[in-house]
Amino acid sequence: MNALTPLLTRLGALGLSATFAFVPLAGCEKKAIPPRAPATGPATQAGGAAADERPAVDPRTLLEGGELVFEDDFERATFGDAWKTDHAGWVIEGGWAHSTRARNDGLWLTRELPDETRVEFDARSEPLPGGKPFPGDLKAEIFAERPEHEAGYILVNGGWTNRLDIIARQDEHGDDRKEQAAAKVEPSKTYRWAIARAGDTVYWFRDGQLHMSYQDANPVRGNYFGFNNWEANVYFDNLKVYALE
Repeated sequence: MNALTPLLTRLGALGLSATFAFVPLAGCEKKAIPPRAPATGPATQAGGAAADERPAVDPRTLLEGGELVFEDDFERATFGDAWKTDHAGWVIEGGWAHSTRARNDGLWLTRELPDETRVEFDARSEPLPGGKPFPGDLKAEIFAERPEHEAGYILVNGGWTNRLDIIARQDEHGDDRKEQAAAKVEPSKTYRWAIARAGDTVYWFRDGQLHMSYQDANPVRGNYFGFNNWEANVYFDNLKVYALE
């Protein structure tokens, strides 16, 4: 029994009730908890590895060395067994693989690429006949799972009327494509392309300079390469494939 019991008993007998406000004792106030300071350590990738712990690749080293496993200079009349296409417009003209208006029906190399590889070739775009606007629009596809359009990575220089350069993954209009303002394709100028893969990244070089790269957390692991074209008047030559493993 405490000191309040007799008082409560008497009030109850009179039909009355009482309300008591309890005041906390001094020294028992609830203290505010300060907000936790944000972490200041290195950012991490999925799996917990710090971003700056990933082994760095110097892209310039990808332009050197390797074992030459295939080459083609197109100095003949027909493509032969090394190439396949369903578009009759792909022909050899003056020692160059050529098409106009292929509408993404590419010319595909039947020899499979090494997993770690560098592919080099010359590319040029000529004015269209009849005085039509010059489209630029040089295109190649690489690491495709099947020898067909949008089965791997699509690289376009001067696409969309010479306005954009892109690297896209299996959908050249996809939200995950990388794009930048075009390094414009000049009529009749020959460019030397090199495309290399190291680990999870595709590197694209133009005339010996890194042009774009595409890092992919879930890389497409196909082994097909192809020249492609929408409506441009394009020529390709001096293909070389190197194994970098």
